[in-house]
Amino acid sequence: MAHFFAGFVLSSSSICKPEREKIASLIIFFGGEFQVVLDRKCTHLIVGRCGGVITVWQVHYVYVSYFFHTVIKMLEFNCV
Repeated sequence: MAHFFAGFVLSSSSICKPEREKIASLIIFFGGEFQVVLDRKCTHLIVGRCGGVITVWQVHYVYVSYFFHTVIKMLEFNCV
């Protein structure tokens, strides 16, 4: 099994609870950590919608990474 989220500590914002639970399960299954609280340990933030000056992952980014079994390079994945 691929652990392509190994070393990542992810949190989320603006995602409904059922969706957040699915995302958390995928991240944990593939070797990452998921936490509800955004703190210094967090390396990446997953959001329901994109914007602002911070680099974020949208929900579908996690699903695309899961589909390809690898973390997609940010330059290859446009956040619109």
